[in-house]
Amino acid sequence: MTQATEADEILAKALLADAAAHEAGRYASIADRYDDVYRELLPIQDLAERRLVIALHFWGGWCDASNHDWQYYRGIGKADWPRLARDIASDLRQGRDSTDGLVVAHFAPENMRPMRSRIWAGLRRMWKRST
Repeated sequence: MTQATEADEILAKALLADAAAHEAGRYASIADRYDDVYRELLPIQDLAERRLVIALHFWGGWCDASNHDWQYYRGIGKADWPRLARDIASDLRQGRDSTDGLVVAHFAPENMRPMRSRIWAGLRRMWKRST
């Protein structure tokens, strides 16, 4: 296990803030600070570290899910996102990778499908709905 860094704390705080926003019903504000936080992290931390990649992918997926009626992340329901965010924040603060099975399955870099594959999958879903 590595030591938690300033970047871990910044990202953990952002995830916790969005967990509170989610539970207050402010879904549109989820990941509003993503770009700002990302820019804040760039000069202080290598963002290729697995725990940070997982956390950032999770945060982006959470925003995506909120924009698509909580679909596309099998096993993660609307009410699960804040709990998972808190778990990831806790892991970040301890300088460790998330080990939650759902989080790893959906957001670990080795499990992420390439963008091209995701685009084609989305197009196939749209085509099925239109027929």
